[in-house]
Amino acid sequence: MKNILVLLFVSVLLVGCGSSRVAALMQKGEVSQTNFKEEIPFEMRLGVIIVKVSIAGKEYDFLFDTGAPLIVSEELANHLKAKTKAKGIARDSRGQRVDIKYILLDTLNIGGIDFLNTGAGIIDFSKSNTIKCLGLDGIVGANVMRNAIWQINYETQIITVTNTLDSLRFTGDTIIVPFDTKRTGTPIVDLKMDSSIVKKWVTIDTGSNGNITLNNSTYNKLKDDSLIINHSFGYGNLSSGIFGDGNIDTLDFYKIRSLKFADVQLDSIIVSSSRTSSSSLIGTEFFKNYIVTFNWNTNEMTLDPVKKYERASLIEFGFKPNYTDNKLLVGFIFENSSAHKLGLQLNDQIISIRGKDYTNTNSNDWCDLIFNISENEDTAVQITILRDGETKELTIVKSVILE
Repeated sequence: MKNILVLLFVSVLLVGCGSSRVAALMQKGEVSQTNFKEEIPFEMRLGVIIVKVSIAGKEYDFLFDTGAPLIVSEELANHLKAKTKAKGIARDSRGQRVDIKYILLDTLNIGGIDFLNTGAGIIDFSKSNTIKCLGLDGIVGANVMRNAIWQINYETQIITVTNTLDSLRFTGDTIIVPFDTKRTGTPIVDLKMDSSIVKKWVTIDTGSNGNITLNNSTYNKLKDDSLIINHSFGYGNLSSGIFGDGNIDTLDFYKIRSLKFADVQLDSIIVSSSRTSSSSLIGTEFFKNYIVTFNWNTNEMTLDPVKKYERASLIEFGFKPNYTDNKLLVGFIFENSSAHKLGLQLNDQIISIRGKDYTNTNSNDWCDLIFNISENEDTAVQITILRDGETKELTIVKSVILE
């Protein structure tokens, strides 16, 4: 089983979309073909979907992200010699804001289907060391997706894009989930936890490789209403957004009695909350248990179960590394874990893991680490840290953080 070292929150929210030019660009877009059905193979990188996209006869790697609008990299925008149509502000899921430019993309070809005249933001993907590892040229966002029907099969790694539901296969266990949308088409749903409801701000987010994340105000309400069965927490930086790594934060991990959206009932599962973020979302770790179909014509998502979603326990070594300034550092620590009990501290420099030397680390080393580390059956890991000029070897044991 591959261990995801960093949570990705690649989604983008357009701030101040009241600008008439930006709003108009985000509403543009159409499909050239009238009747179509195509199967598109995809690749999973760090737990998110990467598809091939053709622009002006050249193929590029794009993230398939319901939580964002169409985005192109600065390099691709420069290559296309795209003219700026509008300017605005965007915010990633970690709350970081940047000024961005918007263009109109004449033709975007996905699986042989031409998506025409679509507004797109321009973003520098190199701001995050982790997002840079994905090798993205852009993001296929919800303002593109809403012009067709999309079915994602994570087991076969095939996306089917079509103009009609009749051409798709569904099981007898299909669950229909109505959704509303943000201005760029991103789906949002209600969640219900016993008597508590999170209204219309839970993002359906294929650009996140995480599970179910709720905002801090929801966590506080659940705690006040005594709806939390068990609780633990960690501190540091466990996530990366599109505009850079997240800030130092405390993350609460807790088991709740029940969670429901539409007819999806989940009992005794672990969810998480950031104490500084207002975002609530459902990520790929949940959706990969289903065949997922998005239909913006009816504003419905359908879920066909492939396997049962379970997250009843949290088992960890208790620390996560980060890459900063050519150093591998301790970036996150779980309370009451083996790492915590051994005295591991944030920003301790990690100079070796399992005997591999990380004294002088570069971005390639970091990408190799997060793509290829595998815990498998390991119950312990040896690391060497450097703190205040002294090295220390630690054997960190995997343990139950929350059950």
